[in-house]
Amino acid sequence: MLNTISKKWKRWAQPPGSGLIVAAAVSGFWISGYSVEVVRAVLDKDDVMPGINFSRNLKDGFFLFLSSIAYWILFMVLLAAELFVIQATQSLGAVSALLAIAGLVVTVIALAVMGWAYFVGMARFAAEGNHRAVFDIRRNIGIAGKHRAAGATLLMYMVGLSIIYGGVRSLVDGIFGGAAGMLGITLSIVLYYIFNLMQHFSTQHLIAQYAVQIGIGAIKILLLTKTRWITPDRACGASDAMGGVGGISAESAADWPTCGLRARPESA
Repeated sequence: MLNTISKKWKRWAQPPGSGLIVAAAVSGFWISGYSVEVVRAVLDKDDVMPGINFSRNLKDGFFLFLSSIAYWILFMVLLAAELFVIQATQSLGAVSALLAIAGLVVTVIALAVMGWAYFVGMARFAAEGNHRAVFDIRRNIGIAGKHRAAGATLLMYMVGLSIIYGGVRSLVDGIFGGAAGMLGITLSIVLYYIFNLMQHFSTQHLIAQYAVQIGIGAIKILLLTKTRWITPDRACGASDAMGGVGGISAESAADWPTCGLRARPESA
């Protein structure tokens, strides 16, 4: 009797495929968290892939996942508000049609800006080492909106990268994945994941370059090379530390938030 109840409980508590779902979630969190380390390494001009700290990578990936949920909730609220307005003005004919077009444009722009804001949060997390940066949604959106031209460039590069990797992956898979039986299936799966990881980490390099372009990574590099760290319980005046060095605009400097460190120029 007890054995029967135990089997039924296990069957209910662990539905078919639950192990795969857990494995996919864990691997997703880890890859996202490790991506922060990749961005940080690029900002630090380190050509070597960073080491793996599984627990920390997993935790960082979970923070990124939570921040993505926050952005999606905000986007869904905006979408619901647009649909409410369109529904309420449905009887106005041409006005309703114009509002629908305007709503579509606003939706596309909002989706793009929130995506860039997510990348801004990731870059700030990498630069500051503080997970709270990914939840500073208002500031991240403000920075992303101010540097929308850089965001549009990033988007174009990401699309181009996806096309290139997709074409090469299809070509290689057609050559090596055409083997008969389990060998062909195994090669196809392995190649799929290898190229996906290569594309993913190449994208992190683009995000790091985007961060430098809008002033985040550039100020981090400047502070690391032109100053020395003093007390970790103070804020760093990035715009003061810049001193007009490195070609970083005052506009980009104004975007740099409190980083939890105070910098002082090295004495001669």
